[in-house]
Amino acid sequence: MIDINKLADRHERLHKRHQSAFGSQLPDAGVVIVADPNFIRTFSGQVTWATLLNLIARLYKGIRHIRIVVDSDVPRLSHVFFPNASEGLRAASLRFLEQLNEDAFTIGEGLPPNDGPDWIWIHVGAWDPRHPPGTAVAGQGWLAFVNDESWRGLASVSNPIGPMVAACLGTAEIYKALYPLSDKREQTRIVLSAFDYSADLSSNPVLPASIHLPETYIAGCGAVGMALLLLLNSTPAISSGSGLHVVEDDALDDTNMNRCVLTILEDVNSRKTKIIEERLDTARLALKTHDLKWQAFVHAPEYSDALNFERVVSCVDKYSAREAVQYDRLPKVLLTAGTGDFLLSVSRHVLDDGLSCGLCYQAKDPEVGCAIATEGAQRAFEVPVDPSISFVSACAGVLLGGELLKEIIPELNIGRIQNTVRMQVLTGAAKEKARAKDPGCNCSSKYVAIGYKNTWRSSDVADEPSSPSRTIT
Repeated sequence: MIDINKLADRHERLHKRHQSAFGSQLPDAGVVIVADPNFIRTFSGQVTWATLLNLIARLYKGIRHIRIVVDSDVPRLSHVFFPNASEGLRAASLRFLEQLNEDAFTIGEGLPPNDGPDWIWIHVGAWDPRHPPGTAVAGQGWLAFVNDESWRGLASVSNPIGPMVAACLGTAEIYKALYPLSDKREQTRIVLSAFDYSADLSSNPVLPASIHLPETYIAGCGAVGMALLLLLNSTPAISSGSGLHVVEDDALDDTNMNRCVLTILEDVNSRKTKIIEERLDTARLALKTHDLKWQAFVHAPEYSDALNFERVVSCVDKYSAREAVQYDRLPKVLLTAGTGDFLLSVSRHVLDDGLSCGLCYQAKDPEVGCAIATEGAQRAFEVPVDPSISFVSACAGVLLGGELLKEIIPELNIGRIQNTVRMQVLTGAAKEKARAKDPGCNCSSKYVAIGYKNTWRSSDVADEPSSPSRTIT
């Protein structure tokens, strides 16, 4: 028997840390998830729906009932993630909820027996005026929408990024409904482009029909890493012959369930590498898993050539692991993400560009009043952070995956971040920043820049494309 308190571990601690911002939990709350009959038959609609179910169910505590309203004849489209073989969308959805459940909530179909205040409504696609008011979410291409119907004029394309971000933001609205904010606000309305983090509907380039994923190394497949892998797996255009290497030495425990989006309850105590092998299209992605710590992996004889590590994605959360990923083999480009409570950050680092590295604002120790934390880390982590829950870590992983696609697709290079972007997931507010190196960080040493240049600028590997970049303030 699995302990619901452990499943909701981060959920509970996060709420306690921010009790002053939230009111009392709704008693006996239920969520009704309604599918727009037209939108749900599209790839964008089904990705939004599947991701939303995945994240809402992982809240565990606070939700006593989940009901879905979806036509029974909707076929399940390929590349839409459900960890079961059910053919129809309705059957796959119900089975998914069962796989995450363990009596944490009741599961039902159709309209609830009453429309009282204990039911929270969320609509995937357009809001049906025959139902009580609620939150409406949709995604198209790179764009995510919450309570905004600008998506109606856009064609559905096989890009899961906007739909997955929309589901993350929609789950944040559910959280705010379960624990109403103390200061009453108007209904959230969000239009967000994950391409340039603006609200511009034109910031929505079409992905190429075929995307070759070059050899890429991913350090860590916990909460952020699994969301990144889910995005890559859900992008039909992607294939790889070179190899997608995932390095992770940990096993899944029950406190990971609230945020590891590729998992189901029967996976508890399994190795994380084994889980992703079972859930992903390993042949199409040329997936290669390594059940090792990064430090051990990069020192294996077959990976002794520094030029192997042109492209590294860091999804680890501890300072020592981040340090190893950045320095044990100097990557040409390092992409990384992190979360703290309701905040997330995604960043891109080239060690000789004068901008902050992946460690500049990371605390070296959980208690940051000590001498071993850089000044920047002390400022950034005045209040110790906890790992975040489903909708925060999933959003970080999806945006990180979007940055990887912008990195490897030349015509999308213009959209990649110069240094870092931060998002407050409860509001959907995102802002890019280009920050100078922290003078107390090792990356400020001239010897790091020299080592980087000796590895990459003097190698036979071509410099990065000279595509224009956006100005960031």
